[in-house]
Amino acid sequence: MNPRSPGNTASLRIVQIGYLDEQLGDCTYEPLLNPLPPQPDESYLFFESRVLADLVARGEHRSARHFGVVSHQFTQKLANSRKWRLPLRNVGRTTFDAARFAEFVAKHEDAPLIALARAVPHSVFGFAEIMHPGLLDATKTLLNRIGVVANLHVQNQTPIYFNYFVAQPELLDDYVGRILQPVIDAVANDADLQRLLRCDSHYNRPWPAALAQLYGLRQYPLHAFIAERLINVYVELTQTPVVYFDESPDLAWPLSWYRHVERIHRPLVKLAMPWMRLLRRHP
Repeated sequence: MNPRSPGNTASLRIVQIGYLDEQLGDCTYEPLLNPLPPQPDESYLFFESRVLADLVARGEHRSARHFGVVSHQFTQKLANSRKWRLPLRNVGRTTFDAARFAEFVAKHEDAPLIALARAVPHSVFGFAEIMHPGLLDATKTLLNRIGVVANLHVQNQTPIYFNYFVAQPELLDDYVGRILQPVIDAVANDADLQRLLRCDSHYNRPWPAALAQLYGLRQYPLHAFIAERLINVYVELTQTPVVYFDESPDLAWPLSWYRHVERIHRPLVKLAMPWMRLLRRHP
């Protein structure tokens, strides 16, 4: 691996994961191919989160002051997320630019965790249960299995999605060691947990044919959707401050108002989701 790929600096290293060679051509940061395993490997289904855990175990995260792992679709998804509905919409007003972000990280070198996108405060796992039915109970079961006590109904003040963050090596050692790797290991070694997570996540994209053939699944399972949200559990447990890459004026008011309407918005979305899924399957 070459940590000095375009977009990376001495203080910042981001690895972008692709699953096919053609997905890595336009990466802003360091490309890394994550090919299909020769045999079904349950840990592979955690996607970028599994790669993050592997790179931390190898000490790759110590090559820079801040380190992160994102998908090959990172910059495209950052831009598209500005058009999404609340609460997942990226409400940050600073357009992402690699050079500007590198300067921002250098100015905030003491920040333990820097988020690349900004969402309104909301219950990350509460909303996830609407989008991915079964995720909440599955996450509770996983955390109980590894001995982590967490309130998954908490109103997250600094929601983080899609592994869109960079963090200091010490934080990654702690997060991966305490939560992420134990979760991956628990699922890899327990058939009951595997069955629990292999349910239909109701993700609105087609499951790749190669993965369907390898794993015998017809839809995206819950693995990756749980794993990408676990950083929120860590932030709440440790009360880690989150710095946003957002140079806009104070967003306190637009960020705070959603928490007051979530009690109404979330039940409405929950009622609408079965119909939305039905329309997706029968256009």
